[in-house]
Amino acid sequence: MMIWGAFWGAVLGLFWRGHDTEFNVFAGALLGLAAGWSLRRAVRRELGMSQARVKVAASAKVQAAAPPAVMAVPDSALPEAKAMPVQTQAPVSSIEKPAPDAPMTRPPAPPAQPDIITALFNRARAWLFGGNTVVRMGVLVLFIGLAFLAKYAVENALLPPELRLAAIGAAGIGLFVAGLRLRQRAAGKLAYALTLQGAGVAVMYLTVFAAFRLYQFLPAGAAFGVLGLICAFSAVIAIAQNAQAMALIGFAGGFAAPILVSTGQGSHVSLFSYYALLGVAIAAIAWVKAWRALNLLGFVATFGIATLWGVLKYEPQHLATTEPFLIGFFLIYLVASLLYALRHSHAPKQAVDATLIFGTPIVAFVLQAALVHDVPYATAFSSLALGGFYLGHGYRLVRRSAGVREVNQWLAECFAALGLGFVTLAVPLALDGRWTSAVWAVEGAGVYWMGRRQGRWLPRAAGLALQMLAAVFFMDAMQSTQQA
Repeated sequence: MMIWGAFWGAVLGLFWRGHDTEFNVFAGALLGLAAGWSLRRAVRRELGMSQARVKVAASAKVQAAAPPAVMAVPDSALPEAKAMPVQTQAPVSSIEKPAPDAPMTRPPAPPAQPDIITALFNRARAWLFGGNTVVRMGVLVLFIGLAFLAKYAVENALLPPELRLAAIGAAGIGLFVAGLRLRQRAAGKLAYALTLQGAGVAVMYLTVFAAFRLYQFLPAGAAFGVLGLICAFSAVIAIAQNAQAMALIGFAGGFAAPILVSTGQGSHVSLFSYYALLGVAIAAIAWVKAWRALNLLGFVATFGIATLWGVLKYEPQHLATTEPFLIGFFLIYLVASLLYALRHSHAPKQAVDATLIFGTPIVAFVLQAALVHDVPYATAFSSLALGGFYLGHGYRLVRRSAGVREVNQWLAECFAALGLGFVTLAVPLALDGRWTSAVWAVEGAGVYWMGRRQGRWLPRAAGLALQMLAAVFFMDAMQSTQQA
């Protein structure tokens, strides 16, 4: 379904007017792929529900048809058998017929699984309103209030700057110490204590970043050194307490601090350096703890704010100072996803975090295409390099997966699919329709042959889809040649 969705989406995109043909085909293929994936999930869910109902009905039928259990009696308890007269067998018609089966009841259908955005929203709402609501709302309001206090004090020259920052920093340290003491004294208030600790860490991030960006009290090296110490300290405390909630609150405040104290005039280099520092801390925690929610928080916050900055502030002259950070963010969250899968014990299918495994390269490539859209062939070479990167690492995972873990095989297949997809995308980005059709035809034949050798239907379907797309591009190129 996904292959056919991508194919028909690409065909519809080919005939859509208003953009370049290659962009239309690519966008249509992505939309069709998403539609096919959604349809496949719905069909599989319905099939799973049907199979569950059949299993329940079959088990009920077997239990109803089972003969009653016979209790064994010891030989010593049996009286001596007496001769009995021989009786003739009763006619078949006189034998009682078994009672008809009980009517089959249909079990209630399992609730549909929400999508990832809805799931994250539900988890955030459950955390906020599921217990200690007053404390959590108070901590949130306190953090935002301190951020606006620092900003308001700058704009209106209230109190000496050193006193303002000292007061805010003291509030953060006080919250953290209060959380530690509460955890030691009141074991029943663990959630309350961890919330206070996370809020204290968030206020510390806010204080140091405000001293660096708003007041210029700290040079860049000293500021990032202090921020690194806060990252390391809070990560060690969270790991020692096995407190994912504390880490989430602290890092959420850390990511929000630059936005809350922003004046619109800061340097993107310092902003991205700060986010890279937070990302490295998240990847370091992923080495020890399988905290998927923390990985997702870093991924969404980093790429979300980077995308927002790119839309509002990016200029072509920023390429040299932006490209290294994009590559760094890509590598950080790729490493975090690999550590989540390989360093911890999960079920094979649950170990592969699809949001990070697939979302990181796709979002990074979209941002890369926006950065280099005015450089000839840069998008094509970026796609080719990304495809080669994933194919190479997929090959390494295949070699490591021989008799090791099924998780390695899942990761290798995901990397192979991503690598093949980006290499395939590089062709229409660099060549015209005739060369694209030729390369895709050869690639489709190779993929189909590999699927035949392995006895798998998905590579064969992908090979046929590439052949069809090659034919579409060839006909389009011939039509363009005739019109010219």
